[in-house]
Amino acid sequence: MGKSIFLVAALVTVVIFAIVFSVVNLQESSMRNQLSQDITALYEDQQANKILQAYLGTLDPDTCVIFEKQISRQLNRIYDLFFRLESLQEKTFVTSSDPVKRQYLLASMSLWIDLQNASKYCSMNIKPVLYFFPNQKECALCDAMVTQFESLKKECPSVRIFAFPAQSDEFEFSELLKKQYGVSSAPAMVVKNRVLYEIVPMEQLKSLAGCT
Repeated sequence: MGKSIFLVAALVTVVIFAIVFSVVNLQESSMRNQLSQDITALYEDQQANKILQAYLGTLDPDTCVIFEKQISRQLNRIYDLFFRLESLQEKTFVTSSDPVKRQYLLASMSLWIDLQNASKYCSMNIKPVLYFFPNQKECALCDAMVTQFESLKKECPSVRIFAFPAQSDEFEFSELLKKQYGVSSAPAMVVKNRVLYEIVPMEQLKSLAGCT
């Protein structure tokens, strides 16, 4: 009798675990699919930047207005995608989100280049912050930095975060950025050419970013 009770209890536990596992898997799959669709839509929208630049050759005050609107709209979307991806990463224990992350990184790198090119000719009211993240999943300092980014997002509407891997065989562009700014370890954030490897007080971070 006692063994039967334990067997039933074990069976119920297995069934409950299987149900929870299936529900989580379904929810995560839905989140990943939606995130992937949104990143693809953003990447396609970014082609308008390439077309406009190719057509104009160089930007002037009149065309800057159009280009700034495009870039600002895309920056808002990539910023939202960054935090959604971070949220997904925390919930991911069933499947890997690497394909989605690659999509995000390609869109983010393309947008970073567009922003840099536009800034040469247009007075963009955008304050970019680079974030280089390590490969390991467990990173307390990374979590702290992302939390600070969330606070910065609320207090500084003009700040935008660009997240890139600190080590990658696929994205040489990320390695070039590290060399350009002298980033030697991760996690790290680059604020107006200053590299930060630790959390700094919010007021100091806002001052560095030029957010008043």
